[in-house]
Amino acid sequence: MSTGDSIQLPDRVKDETGNKYGKLTVLGYAGSKLKALPGAYWNCRCECGVETVVGGRALRNKTIQSCGCSKHRTDEV
Repeated sequence: MSTGDSIQLPDRVKDETGNKYGKLTVLGYAGSKLKALPGAYWNCRCECGVETVVGGRALRNKTIQSCGCSKHRTDEV
């Protein structure tokens, strides 16, 4: 399943689809407990075009605001 494919959103989870957090736009729900930490995970697309899965808590707390591209980018003068 690609990150653009969404699964059914449980009733207890607030739909974040379409919301923007930093450089990330939420494409849809990816599931719960996909990683070691519990919670809802979201398919997101970064402004650079990369798609990634990010935890909802990390999005809302602004812990993760891009796919990582801004850490590696150097501005050309």
